[in-house]
Amino acid sequence: MTIKKLIILLSFTLLFICDSLYGQSNQSKCDTVQITSPAFLVLNDTTIHVSKDSLAIVCQRYIVITKKNGYALYNKLQSFSSKSNFVNELFQMIISSSNQDTMLIDKSIINAEDPYVPYTGKIIRDIKIQVLKPFGPSISDTNLPVVSSWARTLNESHIDTRNITIERKLLFKQNDTINPYELVENTNELSGLPYLQDAAIILSNATQDSVDVVVLVKDKFPWLPDINIRDATDMTLYLTNVNIFGLGQSLKGGVTMDTKSSPLIYMSDVRYFNSNLYNQITLEANYHIADYDRQYQVKMNRNIIPLSVRLGGGAEINRQEENIVIDPTDIDQSRWYFKYWNYDLYATYLFYDKWKKHKSVKKNTYFIPGIAASKKEYLYRPYVSADSNSRFSNYTQVLGNFAVVQQNYYRTNFLKSFGKAEYIPYGMQAMVTAGYTWSEFMNKPYIGLSLIGSRNLKNIGFFLLDAQFGAHISNSLDQGVLNMSLTYLTNIYKKERYRFRYLGKLIYTTGINRFTNDMLYLGESYGFVGIKNKAFYGQQRLFAEFDVISYTPWYIFGFRFAVFGFVSSGMLSMKDIPIFEGELLTSVGLGIYTQNDFLAFDSFQFRVAYFPVTPGGVSNFGISFSSIGFLNQASFLNTKPSTVEYR
Repeated sequence: MTIKKLIILLSFTLLFICDSLYGQSNQSKCDTVQITSPAFLVLNDTTIHVSKDSLAIVCQRYIVITKKNGYALYNKLQSFSSKSNFVNELFQMIISSSNQDTMLIDKSIINAEDPYVPYTGKIIRDIKIQVLKPFGPSISDTNLPVVSSWARTLNESHIDTRNITIERKLLFKQNDTINPYELVENTNELSGLPYLQDAAIILSNATQDSVDVVVLVKDKFPWLPDINIRDATDMTLYLTNVNIFGLGQSLKGGVTMDTKSSPLIYMSDVRYFNSNLYNQITLEANYHIADYDRQYQVKMNRNIIPLSVRLGGGAEINRQEENIVIDPTDIDQSRWYFKYWNYDLYATYLFYDKWKKHKSVKKNTYFIPGIAASKKEYLYRPYVSADSNSRFSNYTQVLGNFAVVQQNYYRTNFLKSFGKAEYIPYGMQAMVTAGYTWSEFMNKPYIGLSLIGSRNLKNIGFFLLDAQFGAHISNSLDQGVLNMSLTYLTNIYKKERYRFRYLGKLIYTTGINRFTNDMLYLGESYGFVGIKNKAFYGQQRLFAEFDVISYTPWYIFGFRFAVFGFVSSGMLSMKDIPIFEGELLTSVGLGIYTQNDFLAFDSFQFRVAYFPVTPGGVSNFGISFSSIGFLNQASFLNTKPSTVEYR
């Protein structure tokens, strides 16, 4: 490698770890820009080197790069990139625009409704929808240029989300009055759509009694290839479009090549998803076939949205075939074939004080009753009796519940994303559930209780407490479970260009008079990477993890990165042994979490763990890839009647 190539490589590496370049913006057609030299003025199709203090009139999107935000490095790379088209394109790929939420520049967390409260009760005079293309301008700066030819080419090939698609997801219309909580719910709903990078609802041109609304959304590039290589002779290639013709509908296909199968190549996966079939109803259909399982599934769902969607519910039909190991504690680890139908139907309804909806913005308490019916019918299974494989029995279950809910949102950033606005639900949910189960070996009533609450304490951080209990009742409690968890997330700490958070989790689960082969496990599902999920088992479990997360300014090809270190500890024991006398598994490790600004795929993380002590046959090191995020955010409005899970 020549010295020149080495310098180029090192320069790109430096840019990779330097801070993002922030754009200057103005929404008018032309902008008068005061430029302090030396500087670069980056326009849509050119870059101007400014050697003297200047005043420029700019009538297109632009970025000004000065000594404060990377002039020296940009100047060096510009000289190298000018000598090679390839290097120039690569150079443009690693320049990032700011996606910093402008409401959170001085604060790390606010009440999400605060920006809208001054407009409460004003009439919506006009609604304008603006869709930004995947590459270039951002929600926080719509005036940024598209600085590379590859980005312009991809933008030109992209079909924008249609205005009617966004309009159908809005919870308000012209001549409605502004309710801050409704706008927050709608913003959170839009920003979570799989085909959008980000979304904002902006109020402007306010008069004494009315206001205009701008709905600003930024598309993702909809095409996503993927591959799953199980070994050299068995792999699956996937292709997904998350926004077909700009209609907000998703289609995924998977083709598998397996030299042991006939035919050699076959269609193994099809998934269709419609985020708004009608009146906020989602539709999903799945087909999957593989060596050990096959699935045909159709489900519809409608979530409750306070003040807008009061009747929620869903229906699901699922035909499943699978080959699984029945009992991981048995010496015989043979797979058994199962074939069954699952049916699920539920409905919930939200009650609230109508007077508050129109006259006040005080936080509401919601009362939500619900009812659900489910059925599982096996078409093929191994031998089942009251004492053997009883968990694979046919059953029908009817449940009803009543929930008291309070929910609002904090607005913050640097959770799952890198600067853009994110919404954390906070509040409480208290719920009682009752019902009856008819099965081959147990006909008993069921009772369940749960309490979930969360709050951000100033200068301390965010707490989430979750406690759940459920059991069938006869002369005693049967098939019962108790789950308790506590999650703690600190506020954001800043160190130069980096952001830090600390995350702690504590989870305890125990069973009450469970079937003898009902087990809890520790494995990759609990962060013990490289450990099979069913390698460690017991009937009660205690798990704790502590993470140190650093959100870096590193940026390349649209990918942003966080690095984290973690310490995990888990205990398992049988029901007659105290949990602290059970088997202990610990790990320490490092990981990288990444998310792409433009592409339609989940964020993912790579972990490397070291296990100080392991049983024979288990490696002291583990490696994993997963799409698990740092924080699973609870929705207190998810009140579908269900039994408490033991897993």
